[in-house]
Amino acid sequence: MDSIDKRRLTEKNLYEKVDDGLIVRRNPMEKQQKVKLSTAEYTFLQFHHIIWSWARANHGLSNPELSILLYISPLVTFSMKEFFDAQEEMGNTSANTFFNLKKKGFISTWSKVGRTTYYVVSAKGNKLVNRMHKMYMLEEEIPMSPRRNVIVRSKKANDQKLVDLFKKFNEKIKKDSR
Repeated sequence: MDSIDKRRLTEKNLYEKVDDGLIVRRNPMEKQQKVKLSTAEYTFLQFHHIIWSWARANHGLSNPELSILLYISPLVTFSMKEFFDAQEEMGNTSANTFFNLKKKGFISTWSKVGRTTYYVVSAKGNKLVNRMHKMYMLEEEIPMSPRRNVIVRSKKANDQKLVDLFKKFNEKIKKDSR
């Protein structure tokens, strides 16, 4: 059983012993109840492409980098080995992904115990993940200011099509919030 599976088995616990002398406080997971939703009520994934495009372009991330960032964001702490195990679970084997995320400031060092270094998703990474969640749940608009959105600044034809989709997305949020 790899360390990711062990961590998942301990999700219900309030504390997790990561290493000798290092105990991490975890938020307890509550059992989720299955709710039947019709497809008409459950359509937020239709905006996945435009939210994903916004996040990648404005934060300088590749598809694998953004994927693994979303995958590891629920973990409180993780070692480099746990990161690579998670990456392997996703079918991504690029060794540079960890170092790129660290260099871009999405992962930061949390603690060193012996020879093992533990990492966390940084405040910058958590802010991006939280914003994406709010966008998926139609609680936050995509910024349309050229200062805050590199796609709006761009003059490329494909980017102009995305800007039109951003406007439709924002109109939907405004309409739904009324």
